[in-house]
Amino acid sequence: MITNTILLTLTLFLILSIGMNILLSWYVRKLIKYIALTADDSRSVLSIIIEYENHLNKVYGMDTFYGDTTLESLLEHTKTVADKIENFVSTTEQVTEGKTDAS
Repeated sequence: MITNTILLTLTLFLILSIGMNILLSWYVRKLIKYIALTADDSRSVLSIIIEYENHLNKVYGMDTFYGDTTLESLLEHTKTVADKIENFVSTTEQVTEGKTDAS
């Protein structure tokens, strides 16, 4: 009688454990897809900022604007933003590809 109760309890815990593992696996897959989508969007934003940076470089290089401190600081700020977005993109790519520092 006691062994039946133990067997029933263990079976119940096994079924519960399997269900939780399936649920958590589904959730992790969904999170990884979301991170990958975020990385794609970040790459798009990064390419737009790089285009803007190139355009700003061309304007800054013109004789009329060369040496303008406002454009120079705007150019530096654009480079900083582009670098931060690039770091974010590379980090999210590492997470989605499974290449973390702990590996």
